[in-house]
Amino acid sequence: MNLLGTYQNGNYTVTIYDDGTKVRENDIDNFSADFPECMDVKITNKCDLNCAYCHEDSRNDGLLAIFLTSHLLILSSRLPKLQSVAVIRLHTLIYCLFCRN
Repeated sequence: MNLLGTYQNGNYTVTIYDDGTKVRENDIDNFSADFPECMDVKITNKCDLNCAYCHEDSRNDGLLAIFLTSHLLILSSRLPKLQSVAVIRLHTLIYCLFCRN
């Protein structure tokens, strides 16, 4: 297990290793963060699969979050380099930003 890096978040230190292990440490009995350690960015709510069990509540008439997505990605660029940003695409081939007609 090799060290990728460390950073300070509020009153604790975060250490990340190359196997994905994240360790949070401090000398007191609570953790108080100054910023989120990760964020999920959902780029669309449009999906034609209509799964009854969809926890994202995506549907055929769903919307694309162009402004929100770009805004969150800009904000995430201001966070420490070891932050995690997951882009959730669901069934984006239906409404693709990068497809050419």
